[in-house]
Amino acid sequence: MQGLELKAAIDLFLAEFSAFETHFVGMLLRSLSNDLLFVRQTEALLDLEARLKLLKRMAFVRNLDPSVIAQLDAVNLRAGRLREKRDELSRNPALIEMDGGKSHSEAARTVEDESMRRLATAGLKSAWLPTKAEIDECRNGTTKLQATLRAIAEQVDGRRHLVAGNL
Repeated sequence: MQGLELKAAIDLFLAEFSAFETHFVGMLLRSLSNDLLFVRQTEALLDLEARLKLLKRMAFVRNLDPSVIAQLDAVNLRAGRLREKRDELSRNPALIEMDGGKSHSEAARTVEDESMRRLATAGLKSAWLPTKAEIDECRNGTTKLQATLRAIAEQVDGRRHLVAGNL
């Protein structure tokens, strides 16, 4: 039962992180740029880290409040840590096997060569096996990042309407 709860928690975290890196980063990109082609190319060509750095530069060029730029710095740092967790989860053989129903020892037995079998078993023992609480903390951190980007986008959009209204 704990395995199923952990798997469900991991799936929720991965879904929230995916929404953060696609929807929420894209939302702020669209708020900071009027060029839809630029936004589409940026989303297609740049990885998450590069897009977050670009957001900070765009905020600086638009002369946004220094507190917003500081928030974007913090988002970049927290997103980097969460991205590492996400990547580690996706590479973790024990968790991959949890999905396929194989145990650690069965996964190691599928390796033919004896020396490779020892390496595979050692790798499974040293892999990070998170707790549900750790994964929930990652998911909560991701939803906080989403809320931060949403708030900044709303602030930028509100500022854009104020400037347009003065023309």
